[in-house]
Amino acid sequence: MKEFGNIEELVRSKLEGGELTPSPGSFEKIRRTWQWKRFLTFRPGGFNVYYAGLLVVGATLVVGTRLGSWVGSDDVTDPRPRELGTDGPLPDPGDRIHVVEAEAAGSEPGPGAGRERPGGSPDGDSLAAGQVLSTDSLAHLSHRVDSKPATQNMTVSEVLAPAPGSAFHASAQSGCAPLPVAFTGTDEGASAYRWDFGDGVSGEGAYVEHVYGKPGTYLVRMTLVHAKGGETVQTRAIDVHAGPQADFQIDPSLSDQDGFARLHLINYSREADRCSWSLEDEDGNPCGTWQQEGNSPVLRLRDLHPDATRVRLIATNVLGCSDTIQQEIGVEIGSSDQRVKYPNAFSPNPTGPGDGLYRPNQVRSDLFHPVFLEEPTDYWMRVYNRQGALVFETRDAYRGWDGYIQQQRAAAGVYVWMVQGRWADGTNFNDKGDLTLLWKEIW
Repeated sequence: MKEFGNIEELVRSKLEGGELTPSPGSFEKIRRTWQWKRFLTFRPGGFNVYYAGLLVVGATLVVGTRLGSWVGSDDVTDPRPRELGTDGPLPDPGDRIHVVEAEAAGSEPGPGAGRERPGGSPDGDSLAAGQVLSTDSLAHLSHRVDSKPATQNMTVSEVLAPAPGSAFHASAQSGCAPLPVAFTGTDEGASAYRWDFGDGVSGEGAYVEHVYGKPGTYLVRMTLVHAKGGETVQTRAIDVHAGPQADFQIDPSLSDQDGFARLHLINYSREADRCSWSLEDEDGNPCGTWQQEGNSPVLRLRDLHPDATRVRLIATNVLGCSDTIQQEIGVEIGSSDQRVKYPNAFSPNPTGPGDGLYRPNQVRSDLFHPVFLEEPTDYWMRVYNRQGALVFETRDAYRGWDGYIQQQRAAAGVYVWMVQGRWADGTNFNDKGDLTLLWKEIW
């Protein structure tokens, strides 16, 4: 069989004797198609698509391996260099790291120790004690430390802006003054702790307590002395806010409204957003159902529990801080004792009610009535029971209460009275007090 040197000879031989004449460029097109089919066919002795695929896969693996050596897992989560000699959290940009000790075991510091490279990073192979670095220069420093032998010892002393995992614990980060805070050192390798509470007071020991009495932000500084040498300083901010101050008084003047005697509570509390009022007995235990919210409520005598002796106020601010104060409920007697006097007890006639009338300068033990040393020109007396309900009133200066309510005996016990009036010289008087009603069957 005759062999042909190229495609053109082969085609010409096949077309020899025919009338078909190939167009210009046809042989070049046929040659390119034939070479492309040879590239897509696997041939051990020639370069083809399969060898090209192997080259691409190999190049991808090489590039991925190189990138993996440059970018570690730590660099993905945080591209900043880590603190020297620790696996803990990183300081924020702008924080200062203070190197207390830097030495290579068995060797002296190199000639470049202590010098600074422009930009804040050291230029030598060692770091001088006391040198302060910024986080901006840690990239260069981290690279150098990683390249040092494993015998390199380096102690980092100060990280301003403390991170979780610090070497001490505070029982409170914020609160209202006075704020007690307990500080506890947590580093097992410490030989001593020194504390600066930020308000001019210091302390020592693994456990210390301190009370912040005034509002403000205090920077606590803890110096940890390592058992193997070197010191670490950490700081933490304590925020102290102004707490509420509860204060009030009970207006000693009783007022009458809707036939009931009332006590007015005047609130003088400061820095308080909420005021809660209640009653308590002489032992400080809550009693009764009367409770109020507000600035200055009114306490009706009818709402008093028989065991209630004090009003309690709890003042609270938006931070949840509170202050508590109590005031006695005693009804204060304010008498014009130069012109009139009032008894504090009487025993009504047990045989029945009377008209209650008495003569000037007369003193009757079966009636409750004032004794006038000067006759008033205007007069109004009211008597209330323990529940604050009005049981008797008169505008006649010479009519007293006989101890009966609607022709029935009033209960024995304590009652509250109020007397208002005016003297001949135009002076007003407003007296008040309490009295005890006693029943005696033998009278």
